[in-house]
Amino acid sequence: MNWAWSKYKRGDDAGSIALCRRGLAVNPTHVTLWNIWGDCELRLGNANAALPKYTRAIELAPRGYYAYRQSAAALTMLGEAAKAREFTARADTLENRATASASE
Repeated sequence: MNWAWSKYKRGDDAGSIALCRRGLAVNPTHVTLWNIWGDCELRLGNANAALPKYTRAIELAPRGYYAYRQSAAALTMLGEAAKAREFTARADTLENRATASASE
């Protein structure tokens, strides 16, 4: 995962995607790799390709807000503002819960 993230941070989306694919072939439930792959696709302007990656991350970690927020960004790119607002609201709710739990 660290290699995929490192390549993503350096702007090597193709290299990062290749590492995500390899990692997910070994561990298909690795949420972070699904998110990184989605982020690469989103940065490349491939919102349609990013959404299934975020959907998988949400399926694996439904209480994580990151994939909801990124899904909203992809939906916005696709011109689906109403659906994007739903995902943003869900992300906000989950993030607020996570923040509240952390401060207890």
